[in-house]
Order: sequence, then C-alpha cells, then structure tokens
Amino acid sequence: MTPAPQDADQPLCPAALGPLRFASEVTRRWHQGEHDLVERALAAAQGGIGWRLMLDGVRFVRDPSVLPPAHGAKERSVLINAIATMGGVELLRAFVAATADQPAVLEAIEELHILARHAPAAVPDDAATDLLDDPAADVQVTRRPGARTALLVFTGGAQRLNGPLRLIHAWLRRLGATVIYLRDVHGMHFLGGIRSLGDGYGATLAALRRLVADLGCERIVCIGGSSGSFGAMRYALDLGAARVLCLAGPTILDRSLPELLRRERLKGTVVEPVDPERLDLARLYREAAARPRLRLVYGEANALDRQEAERMAGIEGVELVPIAGLERHGVIPYLVPDGSFDRHLGWLVAEPGH
Repeated sequence: MTPAPQDADQPLCPAALGPLRFASEVTRRWHQGEHDLVERALAAAQGGIGWRLMLDGVRFVRDPSVLPPAHGAKERSVLINAIATMGGVELLRAFVAATADQPAVLEAIEELHILARHAPAAVPDDAATDLLDDPAADVQVTRRPGARTALLVFTGGAQRLNGPLRLIHAWLRRLGATVIYLRDVHGMHFLGGIRSLGDGYGATLAALRRLVADLGCERIVCIGGSSGSFGAMRYALDLGAARVLCLAGPTILDRSLPELLRRERLKGTVVEPVDPERLDLARLYREAAARPRLRLVYGEANALDRQEAERMAGIEGVELVPIAGLERHGVIPYLVPDGSFDRHLGWLVAEPGH
C-alpha cells in the first residue's frame, strides 16, 4: 500500500531516501499543503534533471501565470507528468493551452496533449474520490461509498495507463465504482504478485479478494494496458471478474519467458515460482469452465498487438476491437476524441444484460 512516512530525522533529499521514496515524499507533502518545504527540497535536490523539471512543475501549479522555461520533448513529458500529478486535470489543461505554440515533436507528447484537452472537467457528486497519486504506492484505493463494483486497474511497465494515473482517473472516477490502482514493481506482468499484498501470485490473489470484500464490493471488473493487460486478464479469470477491458497487450509470454524468470530471481526468495504452463491466456480462457467477458482494443496496423489479440479470437465471450489504421501501442489517446473510450468504459462497468 502507501509507503510509510519519512522518519523525522531523515533529510528530505534523494541521497537520504533514494529517488522513488523522495518522489513519494515530496508528492505526499505537496498534497498535505507543505508547498514551501517541497519547493525548497526540489531546489536543493542533486542528481538529475528530473528534480528540476518537477520543481518547474510545482512552481507552475503554485502560479499558473508564470510558465516554466521551454524544454525539449523528453523533458516536456516529465514536466507534464509532474503538473498532472501535483496539480490535476484543470492545471494540466491550462499548461497545455498556454504552451500551444511549443511544438509537440514526439507523438508521446501529442498524446498527452490529447488526453489533457479531452479529460472530463466536471466531477459528478457521486464520483469516486480523487487520486493523489503516490509514485511509490503499488496499491491505491479511490473509494466510492456504496459502490458494489470494484474496478481493478493493472498499470503497464511505466506504472501508468497510457498516461499519468491522476489524469486517467478523471475518466475512471465517474464510473460508479470503487477504483483500485495496481502497480507491478517486479516487472513480471503481475505474475510475481504485488509486493504490498503478498509474496507471489496466490497470496496477492487472496489479498485482492479480501480487499474487495472489505470495501463492500460484490462485483469485480478489470482494466489493463500494455503489460498490465496480461495481469488484468489473468487475475480476472482467477478472481471471477465479470468483465475485462484490455488496451493492447500480450496474451502469451513465450518469448519473454527468460526475462520473466530473470526478474523472478531478482525478487530474492521465491515462495511461488512462475508456472510456465500457465502463460498462454488463450488456452486458459478456452479451457475455463467460467470466464469473464473480455474486450481487447488494439491498433489494427500494429502487427504485434494485432497478433496477440487475434490469438483470443473465437473464444466465447471474447470481443476484438481493432482501431483502423492505428500503429501506436498506447490506444487511449486515440479513443477519447470521439467518445470511444467512454463507451468502452461504460461497457466495462455495465450490469449483466447490457
């Protein structure tokens, strides 16, 4: 879950805490209102341009009339992520509008611009709570009181879902569900478990069942993107989830098995080794006595994503949704302009019969 707060006698700096813990602490302190402390800590931080970009981001959030200096495309991506995490959707939208004259250069930057421009602005009264994303937390719950559906979000290798989680949450919080964000710090497509929930797949599976029950939810749906798609499909099958929405990801881990086993060894003591016989989702879904309804969305012109999705064709309850002409791996930015993303999300959380 959320990392323990910093010890009082530890200085707030990357050298003392390590980069991830430092990012977590400054994010937590920022959302607690300790803005001056965070700005001083980022200004004093040594060891990389990332802290300076984060500083530029929080200064913009504090005063949107003062724009950060122009940056190259890769640096601009870090800056946009910082503004989204620290300031939220409206401030990110303001930044994108104010810097519209700066060329996007990279497709990834234009995709972030698309997400910012199209993110829902108004928040319904009955929405799930906001996500104040902690980059070091591998489980984050945004609760909607009275919700009977739990939406499990399996993030990809970059610990995002095609964009910063706080930005994507602008869509997910409106769905009438309690939303649970999951990160795989082991980089094993969630097969090594989620560190704060238990050691290994089985322990994490049991912990997720308890978590959903403790939240008062009776129904599970899952969404995953990129490598998180595999985790979403696999856990959904074993959790008895009602539906799964996968956004371009693998359905078999045959070629990546050596790397998967290497990462498993890096974990240290392995309580529950990966079973190489259970890495083919097409076979697992086809042989299952009961399975969730599954929708796979992918770029039709992306040969690898299309190949992975088409392995699931013909299985009862599985629907393939290719996006004509799209080569890109991340699909959400290409679904939001015409409302397709909202429609897919509506399908995901819909009650039986819809």
